[in-house]
Amino acid sequence: SYRSPCALWRPEHWAQLRVDEGDAGQGTIELVTYATAWQATGERWEDVSVSFSTARPSRASSPPLLADDVLRSRKKAPEERRRIVVESRDETLSTTGAAGVRSVDEMPGVDDGGEPLQYRGAAPLSLPSNGEPFRVEIGRRQLDAKVVRLLRGEASELAHLLAKTQLEGSAPLLAGPVRILRGDSLLGRAKLDFVAPGEAFEMGFGPDDAIRLRRRVQTKRHESLTGQQRIEFEVLLYLSNLSNEERALQLVERIPVSELDGLHVELKESEGFGALDEDGLIIAECKLAGNGQQKLKLSFNVEAPAKMVLPF
Repeated sequence: SYRSPCALWRPEHWAQLRVDEGDAGQGTIELVTYATAWQATGERWEDVSVSFSTARPSRASSPPLLADDVLRSRKKAPEERRRIVVESRDETLSTTGAAGVRSVDEMPGVDDGGEPLQYRGAAPLSLPSNGEPFRVEIGRRQLDAKVVRLLRGEASELAHLLAKTQLEGSAPLLAGPVRILRGDSLLGRAKLDFVAPGEAFEMGFGPDDAIRLRRRVQTKRHESLTGQQRIEFEVLLYLSNLSNEERALQLVERIPVSELDGLHVELKESEGFGALDEDGLIIAECKLAGNGQQKLKLSFNVEAPAKMVLPF
């Protein structure tokens, strides 16, 4: 054996969702993994048995260089003592995988994950030395999935199909691009992150054009004689089903979460919604009849002392 430059491969996936009859929220995902290979070695690779490895023997590892991280303190200015400027930010919820039951207690790391993996082509093939991509199937599996329509009102007016499943078998799914199909329709391309064996994960399969949302936010500001501030938020949500069939969906809304003493956020009205979680997310399980409509209302108050400058 010997090592040659100008040859490489990358994983690529093909995912097809088929929803069971009756729109019962259950479906099947067919996942096909390909090794997309290139070679421009100048050699003739005809009728060869190929294997694809995630090992990188040519990459040398070295520890990172360390630099001083200097911390400095200073006294607050008089203006800073009198006022507290409150900043509003969007925060990404960092989790490993998706919420669900895992078949193992602890997942391997994504970057290394332990030992290198090796995949073999099903049959001998010819890979020409022209630098063009050539796909070789290295894995295929069927996964049962729970399918939900998810609508995040702040981000989009459309509901998207989300399939929640768990990876079965002993082989992981490598990170890489994935072609998305729903039924026999090609929807586009997405990105799949590393999924370990037994891990729960989610995949999106495009919007449901029949569901529409109109969202309106109203605010009222009040200030007492002592300067105490109160802002009342009212979120009105109007759902419509443009199809002749009943549609079930999850509507996700959120309210601010305070990290400061003295700044209070209170949920006032959430009829039709579930419980509020610690991240400020609240979910409504909705069922829309054919050509039906539904109205939901969410209201909350933000209270703060006079010295706080609010971003609302």
